[in-house]
Amino acid sequence: MTTRILPPEEWGRLEGTYLGPAQSVLQTDSCTVVVVEDAGEIVGTWALLPMWHVEGFSAKNGAVLRALVRGMKAETDARGLGKVITGAADPLIDQFVRRVDPEAQVMPGIQYVWTLPTF
Repeated sequence: MTTRILPPEEWGRLEGTYLGPAQSVLQTDSCTVVVVEDAGEIVGTWALLPMWHVEGFSAKNGAVLRALVRGMKAETDARGLGKVITGAADPLIDQFVRRVDPEAQVMPGIQYVWTLPTF
């Protein structure tokens, strides 16, 4: 097995991995993708990246959700962002995203805020 940095020109190889759906928001100038390959096949991936991540959604109803979306859309437009990543712990945002953007890609897994251990 070989561990290496996957250069941006090879990021298309991430299709079919957990990072596949995030390819469109990976920034080539500030993201590092570490892969493990076995006989040329990618068998493990992990990315270190600064990313605009819309998080902490909380709304009591659809009117509040729409107001939040308008405010967040203004912020993302001001930064020139086309896409962002968001969690959907609240079913309201999950249903909303699926309804307004049928092309939205689901990112697998559970998110954590943590400090990597030393081995």
